[in-house]
Amino acid sequence: MRAKAWAAAIVLTLAACSRTGTIAGNIFVQTPRGEVNPVARISVSGIPSTEAFERDSAAALAAFEAEVEPARQAQQAAAASVEEARLAWDRALAAGRTAGVGANRRRRGPQTTARERQLWEQLRAAEHVLFQAKRRVWEVARQHDGQADSWLAKHITERVETDADGHYVLAGLPAGKTILYVRVPVHDQILVWFLPVLVRAGVQRVDLNEANRGGWPFVP
Repeated sequence: MRAKAWAAAIVLTLAACSRTGTIAGNIFVQTPRGEVNPVARISVSGIPSTEAFERDSAAALAAFEAEVEPARQAQQAAAASVEEARLAWDRALAAGRTAGVGANRRRRGPQTTARERQLWEQLRAAEHVLFQAKRRVWEVARQHDGQADSWLAKHITERVETDADGHYVLAGLPAGKTILYVRVPVHDQILVWFLPVLVRAGVQRVDLNEANRGGWPFVP
């Protein structure tokens, strides 16, 4: 009986182990000068792709798209208006040069005609609208990017910190699809990895670098 009990315990242990796995690797980022450096002391999270996670993710993405799409359309319309205003301004400059009125018409001066001043002001106004439209898209993305932290925190099962060499080990991950989630501040931007990985029994190596960076949906 004791032998059978031990055998059953071993089988259960092996079965449990087969339902989990480990992901390990290094994180590298490329500097503006082209150097590739390890990322030390940065958080690496593992998010199993459960039904609850997929439901929350879909809801968050739908809310983001519903708000950002009109802003993107407004940005596209503003960009078209700028291009139209710039073409009108360039035509006026070309006509002025043809008429021999001033050698450098891109510099506003006493020889600028009323029509050219009007076109110049229209161009500046269109550029201002485009600036505001781009800012709106950025603000929407930033808002939803920040909100994502709250619902992601509910689904993170493993979180570790890279060592001095940029190495990480996420152990005890459930078998199946898991998202590796990493945010790395580099100069004036945040690099994000939101990488799906199929976890299997044993240890898998997954290095994070420029080649597999991305996947984060909440971007302008």
